[in-house]
Amino acid sequence: MRTTPDASQGDKAAAAIPASVKSAARILDVLELMARLGTGIRLNELARQLGIPRSSASGLMATLAQRGYVETRPDGFHLISNYRTAGWVGGMTGALLRISQPVMRQLAEQTEESAFLGMPEPDLSIRYISKETGHSPISYDVELNVERAAYSTTIGMIVLAGLSKAALDRYFKTHELRAITPHTVVDEATIRQWLAQAKERGYVTMVDSNVLGASGVAAPITVNGSVLAGLAVIAPTSRFDPRRDHIIRCVVAAAADISAALHRQHPSP
Repeated sequence: MRTTPDASQGDKAAAAIPASVKSAARILDVLELMARLGTGIRLNELARQLGIPRSSASGLMATLAQRGYVETRPDGFHLISNYRTAGWVGGMTGALLRISQPVMRQLAEQTEESAFLGMPEPDLSIRYISKETGHSPISYDVELNVERAAYSTTIGMIVLAGLSKAALDRYFKTHELRAITPHTVVDEATIRQWLAQAKERGYVTMVDSNVLGASGVAAPITVNGSVLAGLAVIAPTSRFDPRRDHIIRCVVAAAADISAALHRQHPSP
């Protein structure tokens, strides 16, 4: 029969974890975080995202810099580029970046528009971690290292669609829904309806919701049944609408290819 240990047993178990193991876990947390960032990160932001004291973050980064894993630039700490692409660092995020790059290049060529890969932060804001800009004279392009509200972006919506009911309820209780453009939908009931449709269809489309004049479609990238990230193509609305069905098919197929490759590398137990 399955039993649940009492709190005192849990405290004793936590206390029994050697400090060296905790330090190793934090080092891995830092490397995985930096592997998915497209730009630098400053010490205060690193400490905030990892939920650790600034002094602890400073010590970790000093060690990594001394050992040659990270470097300091004007915009903060960066993972050494060789380690970003070498194939052994970054955990699931690193694997996702390596697998997705050729697929995203092909997707941008097929659609002639810009492709974006995004992942949720702990607070469920969305950060784009990779992009392949379209080759049209006027293409949609944005900075990677910016947090975006999930409810106003296609990648965010596809991530929210993968949440459990309890997690989704918690999201709406803890996040203010405010209009980013005149077309941003901020009605909870409507957003829930769209999320149900996205879950059923396997993709979501949005028009002018986060940036006026930009529309897009996103599909989920899954690992062992859970949504890890979202893959999107975003284009000027005037070009997106006439080619909507073609772009949707390309994005859904590309996301499925990335998911299948991740599953082969990380099969469910």
